[in-house]
Parts: sequence; structure tokens; C-alpha cells
Amino acid sequence: MREKFGKIIALLLISSTCFAGSGTIERAPTPPFDGGQIDNPLIIDVTDPTALLVRKDGDLGNVLTIDTDTSVISLGGNLNISAASTTTGFALNINDANSLTSGAIARLVSNSPDPSGRNLLFAKNTNTLATGTTTAQFVQEAANTNTVLTQDGNGIDLLLQSNATTNAALKALPTLQTSASIISIPNADTLTSGGIFNGVSASNDNTPRNLFFLRQSSTTATSAVVARYEQDGPAGAFVIDRTNTSSTNAAWTINDSNTSSGGSIKINKVGTGYGNSIGIVGINRTGSFTGVNGETSIDLSVSPNYTMTEPGAGAFNVYGESINMNNVAVTAGAGTSTVAALNLIAGTDTDAGQNLALNTTGDSLFKGRILGNKGADVASSTTISLTNSNAVSITGSTNIDFITTTGWSAGSMIILKFNASPTVRHNIASPPSGSANIQLSGSVNFGATANDTLTLYFDGGAWREIARTVI
Repeated sequence: MREKFGKIIALLLISSTCFAGSGTIERAPTPPFDGGQIDNPLIIDVTDPTALLVRKDGDLGNVLTIDTDTSVISLGGNLNISAASTTTGFALNINDANSLTSGAIARLVSNSPDPSGRNLLFAKNTNTLATGTTTAQFVQEAANTNTVLTQDGNGIDLLLQSNATTNAALKALPTLQTSASIISIPNADTLTSGGIFNGVSASNDNTPRNLFFLRQSSTTATSAVVARYEQDGPAGAFVIDRTNTSSTNAAWTINDSNTSSGGSIKINKVGTGYGNSIGIVGINRTGSFTGVNGETSIDLSVSPNYTMTEPGAGAFNVYGESINMNNVAVTAGAGTSTVAALNLIAGTDTDAGQNLALNTTGDSLFKGRILGNKGADVASSTTISLTNSNAVSITGSTNIDFITTTGWSAGSMIILKFNASPTVRHNIASPPSGSANIQLSGSVNFGATANDTLTLYFDGGAWREIARTVI
């Protein structure tokens, strides 16, 4: 080691050979060196394990002070510091680097090409009982970044390998943050197929747990929102993909303990533009569905080739905004299921117990016109079937004795408008299964002519006349 040495408080050179002064060769002195200052170069060249031993006992002064203004202290080998007696002090302390501008207190560089795993900086607490010991702490008192990790290769910037079982691998204690974000990733602008956050668990343990958990625990923070997603692009803002095909649990569950007026789901639709099939909530069911007894399914639209299976002896309900039953194949169980929609087109499959466009047990108020729909013409026959409307035209002149009741409930009304001259016969006995006879005014047959109408009411047992017009 070649350097200008400052004052050495207690110097003991224990070596085989010592070069001192201006090149003279001397043996190491036997008695301890009582202090002084070495101004000339000092060269120690030995083969023993210890080339320079500095031992100091007594007061709390410095053991070794190196005072250099511009020179560089060079170590050709390893530097090993033994601090076996250190308790509250520091084994290595650099506490007055107060003249730094662009420099640093410590700089570690390795240009080794060897691919073996190694750590350029390694700190370890080997005592498992020292539970209050922190391996490393960085304190930044200026308004700047505390720690910067720069990855110039294609490796991982920060890897946490935690063997803890009940403690977190990463924990933030933001005791002073107010308007700032605890974790901020503001400029992931080069992403293509990657993501900002990716969490995966392959644990097969059946204990209930949350892979992602957020909680706002203050009951008085009435404006705090637990999670918010903002999407400025045209893709969806929130997507749930469930790949499990045999789960009996919902893909999305809301456990709402609120007893006040706030709803479980609230949608504030700001935009005014809608496509032909796009609404505030778009739920589109495809494929097949087997109902569960007592279950209610809400589907705003049903796609073609959809198969609905009733649950054995049970029944279930399907409610929607627009359902075309002509595209739905129903496999019936023993129960009676209900399909109800604001826009419902009844199909030819009679396995669905009821097809309801509007079903309510309370009062209904319509501040506007109620628009009906005239169904397709029905040819007169002994038993006529009305499946798609409350008002139809009857063609032909064959006598009419019965009207089917499938798909109709007690209280339903129909209007028949005749294009020819059939006879509607009163109270004919033995109606076929799924039909009822016709009870006419005055208990006599009605001989219709072209453009006459007949209004009938189904009381659950027969179709009863409530009005007629004769042109």
C-alpha cells in the first residue's frame, strides 16, 4: 500500500519484512510504536497472512486515520474489517463526505464476464434471534428519490425472494402521504403485449383467500372509492375471464351489507350515443345453459342457437331486454319455467312454461300509448292456435270450436278479426288437451262475416266472449 499516512495513534507492525523511509530495510520494532506521523512513503511487502496490524486500546480515539486531499487509496486485495467488540458504533463509518458534488460515498464496479451467480453487494444478518435487525436502511432527507435501480440488461430490476410464511414480501408504511400515490407507475408507455401488474398463484389449497385485496377501513371517508378504472381507449374497461367450465360459483359476487338507499350496482351513463345493440350494460348469452331450481338468470340479449335446459322437476326464470325465442331451444323439465323480456318474440318451442313480455304483481302506470302487435293470419279450423299475438285475422270458413290455451294464462284477452264467414260454435264439449271451448253471448253460435270481430277472455277454463262487432 503506497499513500501519505496521517497520524497513527498506535502502530504495531508485525511482519517478516518492512520497507520504511526512503528505501531502507528494517526489521519490525519489538516494542509498540507510541505514535507519531509518517511523512515519507511506507512500503510493506510480506508473505505472512497479516501485513499490517494496528492495535489500539484505551481511549475512544481513532485507530487509523488516513488524511488525503486528492490522492486515491488503493487496495490490491481484500479488505477485512473485524468488529467483534462493536456494540452501538459502526464497523465502517464515513460520516463527513460533505464536499460531494457529482461524486459518491461508495462506488462498486465489476467488469467480470464470468456468468456464475454472485452479489456485488451482500449484507446478511445470520442471527435468527435478532428480530429487530434490519439488513439495510436508506434514509433520504432531501425531496428526491431515495433509491434508484437501473437495469441496463434484460434482467429483473428487483427480485424479492421471501421465505416468510405469514409476513408480506413487500410492505409499505406511508405514514405521511396525503395527496400522493403510495405506489405510482406513471409512464409504462412502451407496453405492447405486456401489463403493468401481473399476479399469478398456482396454489391448490382450498382455504378462502383473495389474490387481490383492497379495503377502505374508515367509515367516515364518505368520498373514498376503493377501486377506480379509467379507460381512454375503445376496449373494455373491466373484463372478467373465467376459464373454469364446472364452477357452481358466480364469476362476480357482490356481498352488500348496506341497509340504506344506496344500490349494489349504480351505472352513471355519461355518453348519449348508443349503437343498435349497445346499452349501458351488455350481457349476451351464447351456447347452452342448464337452469338451477329457483334460479333467476338476467340476460339482456340471447344469441341464436342458444339452448336452455330446465332443471329436472324444478323451474327457473330467464329475464332479459330482448329475447327471440325462435332462436332458443328449450329442453323441458317437470317444472314450469318463465321467460320474460321487454322485447320478447315467442318461439314455436312449447317447452317453455310461460313467455312473458311484462310480468308484474303491482300496479302499472303507462303515461303513453300501449302499442300492440297484429300477429300472422290464422286459418280457421276446428281448433285454432294463437301463439304470437293477442290480435289476429282468421282466414277461411271452417267452423271454429276450440282455441288452444298453451302459453296463455287466466285473464288473457284476444281479438279475432274475420276475413271470411266461419261459424264460431258455442260450448262444444270435449275440447282436445291444451285447448278450451268457447262460451258465446246468448249461448248461441256466432256466424261471422268478413271484417267482423270477436273479443274473448280466458278465465282458465274457457274462452268467454266479452264483445263483438258486426259489420
